[in-house]
Amino acid sequence: YKNEYENQDEILEYIKSNDKVLGVHDCICHTYGPTKIFMTAHIEIDSKTSIVESHDIADTIEHYVKNQYNVDLTIHVDPVDLDNNELIEIRKVFDSLLPKSITYHDLRIASYNSKPVIEADIAVNFKEDFDINQFKENIKLKLLANKNNNDMLKLANLIKDQLNEIDIEIVIIEANEKK
Repeated sequence: YKNEYENQDEILEYIKSNDKVLGVHDCICHTYGPTKIFMTAHIEIDSKTSIVESHDIADTIEHYVKNQYNVDLTIHVDPVDLDNNELIEIRKVFDSLLPKSITYHDLRIASYNSKPVIEADIAVNFKEDFDINQFKENIKLKLLANKNNNDMLKLANLIKDQLNEIDIEIVIIEANEKK
């Protein structure tokens, strides 16, 4: 994220301090003159949390930030499925393949035309040497290598005969170095 506002890091720490918030990403802050500040952020919430409770969490955070910092914050809630065994295994694969300097979010399995699609957003520092095509290929190979793992069996069965057909959609987000 780009730190355009001096209290942005403090606001992000406040958001992360909520025990229902699993993560924060895609934070954008705009200042208009010396007093008008707008900010957006995505928060990750356990997918088992109700829509009403998720909305209340977002509202509570937005109101606090408005009252404490005079910042108009808009929060987007991303559900995170913590119990899906296939996603747990895919997270392990991502964690094993990505350097610590690169983060990801919005990891999910979708199906388009009966074809499995692994989707994720990856935040890469613009100075980082990162080959997205090699990363995608490594994911496929590692997932197939894990097909003996019972948690991966369903996903492996989906992709075993279509290694070249499985689609991995990765959105690269250029992240500035944090100061």
